[in-house]
Amino acid sequence: MKHLLITGDPGVGKTTLVKKIIENLSKSSILFDGFITEEVRNHSFHRTGFEVRLLKSNDVAVLADKNKKQSSDQGVKQLGPYTVYVANFEQLTLQLISFFENGILIIDEIGKMELFSKKFEQCVETAFKKKNIRILATVPVRGPPFVAALKRDNGCQLFTVTRENRDSLVNEISRLLISSS
Repeated sequence: MKHLLITGDPGVGKTTLVKKIIENLSKSSILFDGFITEEVRNHSFHRTGFEVRLLKSNDVAVLADKNKKQSSDQGVKQLGPYTVYVANFEQLTLQLISFFENGILIIDEIGKMELFSKKFEQCVETAFKKKNIRILATVPVRGPPFVAALKRDNGCQLFTVTRENRDSLVNEISRLLISSS
């Protein structure tokens, strides 16, 4: 399998799993880059939004927050209680994905918020076709048609994370990435 997809229910630990895999990749000589989508919580530990952070540069952009922004701006969309800042997301991630040519590309996550960006969808689709990269991505259990197509793709191996298996998946997925690179 060339590409690895991680799915699981919200809050099960997909991003935490990816972070632990990144720690393992950091101990190897494998080239990798990408981004992590992290929850933002207030002082009471209530989720207030999401940030996107690039792995190598540590650049950060707000992906979404609960501040209702009424706007006709094409760079802003609504998803439930969240205002999604599509333009912020594109500005931070598209260049990285477009120009990544060798190694492991980590995309956390390919979900509804991210897929408000058709440019992102096109970049990811192109990246999945590149010969010299492998992709490790998180995807929702029930996602848009683009995600469903990725899950059906023969070039992708799907891992479903549960609370019971998330610790053992760290080593399994790390071994797959390191041994085949």
